[in-house]
Amino acid sequence: MEVLSLDVLLALLATAVTAMLAFLAVRRLILLIAAWVTTTGLPACDDADLPDVTLVVPAHNEATASASLFRALERLDFPSERLSIMLLSDGSTDATVQRFTSWTERRKRCRTIVLQQQVGKARALNEVLTKVDSEIAVVLDADLRPRPDFLRRVVTPFRDPSVGGVAGFILPDGAVKNLVTRYAALESWLHQLVTSAGKDRLGLNPPTLGASAYRVEALRDVHFFPPVSQGEDVGITIALTRAGWTTRFVADAVAESSSVRTLGEYWRQHIRWSRGSFSAIAPPQVDTAPVGRRPKERARLTPGRKLARRVETYALSASYLDRVALLAAVGLAAADALPPWLPAAYLSLAGVEAYAALRIARARPLPYLAAAAVMFPIDASASVAAAALHAFRRPTRWHSPSRQPGTVAIEAEASDR
Repeated sequence: MEVLSLDVLLALLATAVTAMLAFLAVRRLILLIAAWVTTTGLPACDDADLPDVTLVVPAHNEATASASLFRALERLDFPSERLSIMLLSDGSTDATVQRFTSWTERRKRCRTIVLQQQVGKARALNEVLTKVDSEIAVVLDADLRPRPDFLRRVVTPFRDPSVGGVAGFILPDGAVKNLVTRYAALESWLHQLVTSAGKDRLGLNPPTLGASAYRVEALRDVHFFPPVSQGEDVGITIALTRAGWTTRFVADAVAESSSVRTLGEYWRQHIRWSRGSFSAIAPPQVDTAPVGRRPKERARLTPGRKLARRVETYALSASYLDRVALLAAVGLAAADALPPWLPAAYLSLAGVEAYAALRIARARPLPYLAAAAVMFPIDASASVAAAALHAFRRPTRWHSPSRQPGTVAIEAEASDR
């Protein structure tokens, strides 16, 4: 058996890396242009048009974040007779259950659900969502703080019967603290205000994240969240897309979030996020037979749009692999197997995309771009480490970030666009 020479192996690797970066560069450019096009936001629903909503808040050891969560829930502007709230403790070992119970027992249409053993976010949600009888289920991570009009905004796209899921905008706060918080905020704005917004305007199904709403009928159709230990948000988006449902992104539906503040927190978070995306590439196989009544109306898509959505689901699953490919391109350029301008051009495009995200977010670009210059190598290294851990099937450990009050970055650094 003939063994390939090192030069041939480098050439094959260079071809694969070039093809991947070329595809990702074209995708970045298309989404950037789409995101930059100004569109009119959807008006919030009037009371008469609002659907019945069940708000589910899954939590594991979130006692520290509970006070700010409760204040936000108490300020929600939504008819009380149309809203039910379920606070879900997934095997919490701190004071989460006591604080959840104390809050819900004093309020109508509110209840605390306790799982004694931790089963993971996806399985915990399915324990509850399979029993929900409202039209819309809203899933909100316990460390988020929805603005008063969040529910009105996030349910508006469900006027279209083909919409199965809607992602709200998770607004990072405390971005001005240090390099880590600035870079984390920049990433959040880029992923949402550019990538998700661009996908929404092109009809390419943006991913649902930690502040999202779902049509319960659509969840039943795909057998609810895929039974994965991580990456459930990406997994449910892919499942809805494959089943023919549409997902939307609504930048006006805002839930504020605490940014990670230390390198350790950032590293662990990105290992978890990267591995979650990788897990969605090949989700667990489940019975795909219809559950209950099939929806009468789905999105009517052209063959080209169907193909674009299918391709985008794979791009979504492999979103963190672009860092790995970029580092590989740098190494190949150092070995004279690729021209140096190729990784430089891709990195420049990413810089333009970051600048656009900062302009859309109305944040001062220079401090954040300086933070990116320092933090991006760490970001890329975390993606490489996550790919290695995923390849060797190493277990993932959950580390809850510190909860400290911050200043909403967009408001703190607002400037004229």
